[in-house]
Amino acid sequence: MDVSIDVIRNTIEELCKFENRIAGTKSEREAADYLKGILSGIGFDVTEHEFPVVAWTPLEATINLVSPEEKPIDCALFPNSPDVEHRVFLVGLGSELEDDSIKLPVYGIAEWGESLYTSPNTPYNKAVDKGLDGLIISSPDEGDLLKVRIGIQGKQLQIPIFSVSKETGELLRKKMDRSEVILDIKSTSKRGPSNSYNLEAVLEGSEPDYDIVVSAHYDAWFSGASDNAAPAAIVIEVARHMWNHVQQGGVLRRTVRFLLYGAEECGSERVTFWLNGSRNYVESQENLKQFALVVNLDSIGYDATNFVGTTYELLDFAQSVTTALKQGKRFGHYCPPADGSDHWFFTIGGVPTIYLISWPSHLYHTQKDIPEFLDYESIQAYTDYILHTLIEFCNAKLLPLNILTSMEYARERFNGFSKIEENPFEFQEASDLLKRILKHKEPLEKFTLDIQESGTKDDIAKLNDFLLTTAGKLNRTIRKVGDGHEANYLSSFEFIQEYVKIDSVIRTLEELQFMKVHPRILASTRDDNDNPNKLVDIASLIFEMRKECDNFTRQINEEIEAITNDMKETLTELNDLLT
Repeated sequence: MDVSIDVIRNTIEELCKFENRIAGTKSEREAADYLKGILSGIGFDVTEHEFPVVAWTPLEATINLVSPEEKPIDCALFPNSPDVEHRVFLVGLGSELEDDSIKLPVYGIAEWGESLYTSPNTPYNKAVDKGLDGLIISSPDEGDLLKVRIGIQGKQLQIPIFSVSKETGELLRKKMDRSEVILDIKSTSKRGPSNSYNLEAVLEGSEPDYDIVVSAHYDAWFSGASDNAAPAAIVIEVARHMWNHVQQGGVLRRTVRFLLYGAEECGSERVTFWLNGSRNYVESQENLKQFALVVNLDSIGYDATNFVGTTYELLDFAQSVTTALKQGKRFGHYCPPADGSDHWFFTIGGVPTIYLISWPSHLYHTQKDIPEFLDYESIQAYTDYILHTLIEFCNAKLLPLNILTSMEYARERFNGFSKIEENPFEFQEASDLLKRILKHKEPLEKFTLDIQESGTKDDIAKLNDFLLTTAGKLNRTIRKVGDGHEANYLSSFEFIQEYVKIDSVIRTLEELQFMKVHPRILASTRDDNDNPNKLVDIASLIFEMRKECDNFTRQINEEIEAITNDMKETLTELNDLLT
């Protein structure tokens, strides 16, 4: 199958014309209509899935330097900033405001910080605590870039945040060293309830035992060429190829669902304020048992490392695709996929996952993420990768899921948790069960080979069900919170190290003399002037900390019990399968 990079390029360029196609906006709706038109033109019956979002539309953002000279300043408005129009006095965020002669509203200026995702929250909260009227944050990278990020979980900001380039930030700070800096600032936007849309095009398989999802989001900040016009264009090109493949008599045993999500970047006020389209789609499914694979694309086309992230049972298969395409020098493989894109709610629901992303790039979420800067060789390579993946996975009699790899990883992690000093949680039974399952490696491999060569349709269905069910049990334990410690990805277990530290602190506090009194007695004496114990409130906090720690202990133990039961069930199913 020859990929038409010119068709992909045209789709990207057209989609990028819908600038700031942000959740629930007119621009996002127009982008959805454009993509729907292409899919319909191929021949698909496209289904729209509508869902509610909190929409934010930027209308205007201007900064003009008034003093010590007059000069317009390029800027961008952080999402969910309130509307303002005023002349302001600019100060360093660390400055002490003791000059009562300042009669203008006061804005702070700060650098972005080390963390791409969370650093802007630090100067924002500091500015709010200091009572400032607004904030200017300079981008972390050079190149006259304006970068934006969602802050405070998608909620309305208390003060506006403006993004300026790194160079502009340095210029303003130099001027502040020599004189007062006065700015005219204006922002207008629209915020309120709206709707976003997922688009679904289904290519029915000839023997549809399971479904495969190929997906990308189409909403974006600025033009959003790499994030995420290119991935959306790739999905459409793959859909066109697969449609033509079937029309020309090609084999496609399993059903493929091509999904284009709205509202990935923002759209809610939840802790997970992103991934709204894919979350809505997953939660609308009665269950996820019919999905054998999700392939999701995000931020493809940056001049960056090309990654293939997978759940563990798919690592061998994903690497085999790379080898078949002779792209070993291009693609880097890792496990498991992180929580940053639209595969995530499938993944934690148990669905085997392939996540494709080019990362990192200084152009991410900037006005220079435009078609001219895209790496089209990378885009073509990813398109070829997905096409090969679909042909192989859709037509394989046995699902190419190596559950033993997942189990080896899980046992390694369990053993790692057990080695955490003063860890009170018991992983030994779960680890032992995994060890017993892994002893069946050779019999399972021989059984799989026999079924592959001469198994009946029922034999194949039974083995596929076992492989997918077992993979799902292990995938549902995945969580992603960071790289700070050994227990990195499994459920709430990644907090065990922190738990041990917190528990140690609480136990030390509980040894204090005033903690020997029962909390009920302490509470009853709170308002008694004769009470010599003036530490009632502190004691109450310590009691609450212990209560929360105990709740966490219960949660962890429940999760260990659930995984242990899953492994008992898997061992029984495996023995039944092999006998």
